[in-house]
Amino acid sequence: MLVLVNMTSFNERITKRFRSTIIWIAVTLILSYGTSLLMFVHEYGNNGSLKTVRDLYWWWLNTISGLGASYEPVTGLGRLASTVVIFSGIILLGLVISETSTLIKMIFDRRLEGNIKVGYRNHIVIFGYTSITAGVIKLLRQSFGNQIKIVLISNDTSENPFPREVDFISDTPINKQTMLDANISYAMAAIILANDRFSDPDTYSLVIASAVEETNSKVITIAEMVHLHNRDLFKQIKIDAILDRSELVKDLIAKNRNSKLKRIILKESSLVEEYDPNIAEDLL
Repeated sequence: MLVLVNMTSFNERITKRFRSTIIWIAVTLILSYGTSLLMFVHEYGNNGSLKTVRDLYWWWLNTISGLGASYEPVTGLGRLASTVVIFSGIILLGLVISETSTLIKMIFDRRLEGNIKVGYRNHIVIFGYTSITAGVIKLLRQSFGNQIKIVLISNDTSENPFPREVDFISDTPINKQTMLDANISYAMAAIILANDRFSDPDTYSLVIASAVEETNSKVITIAEMVHLHNRDLFKQIKIDAILDRSELVKDLIAKNRNSKLKRIILKESSLVEEYDPNIAEDLL
C-alpha cells in the first residue's frame, strides 16, 4: 500500500508540475507579447523600423531571449514597454526554462522509478526481485536476445535494478492495477519467482498466479516452487510449469542457451517454429 501511495503521489507531482509549467508559459507570453503589442501601437508611425507585426515579432523574440533587437523604441511609452519585455525575459523566461527542465527530468525519472504503463504486447513479465532475478533475465536474454520485451514487477526496490535490460513497475504484484499497467492481458508469459522475504513464499506465489489467471487465463505461467510438498497446491491453479531454484541456477551456471525456461516458453507459445522447429520433440 505504501508503494501505491508513493506512485500516486509521484504522478500527482508530475501533473502539478505540468500545470505549473503551462501557467508560467502562458503568463510569460501574455505579459511580454501583450506589452510588445502595446509598444507597437505607440511606435507605429514614429519608428521607421517597426512597420509590420512581423517586425514586432522579430523584435519581441530577440528582446525576450536576451539576444538584443536590431532596433529600439523611440517613444517614452515604447521604452517603458521594452523594459517590461526585457525583465520578462530575465525573470519569467528563466522560470519557464527551469519548470520545463524539471518536468522533463521527472518524466525520465518516472521510468526509472517504475511508474509506467506498458503498451506493447507479447512480452514476458517477471514477478519478484529476488536473488535469482538477474539470472533469470540473463537466461531470457541468452535465449531470445532483445527481440522480446521484459517487464519486472516488484515492490521490494524503489528503482529499476536492471534499467538496460527490462522495464520496471514498482508496485504490489497482486494489485489489479499493476496487472493492467503491465498489460498482462496481452503478455506472452508470466514468470513468478519465489519471494525470499516471505516465510511462506509458495503461498505468495500462488496468490500472484491466481491474479494472473484472473486477468489472462491464456498467458504462459511459470512459477518457482520452494517446497516440493506444495506441488498439489500449485496444481489447483492454472500454472503451465513449475520450476525449482536449482534448475534455474544450473542452467545459469552452464550458460545454457537451451534452458528449461526457454523450452517451456517455446513449447507453450507460437514461437517454436521461429526459434527451433524441433524443440517440441524433446521438451521436458
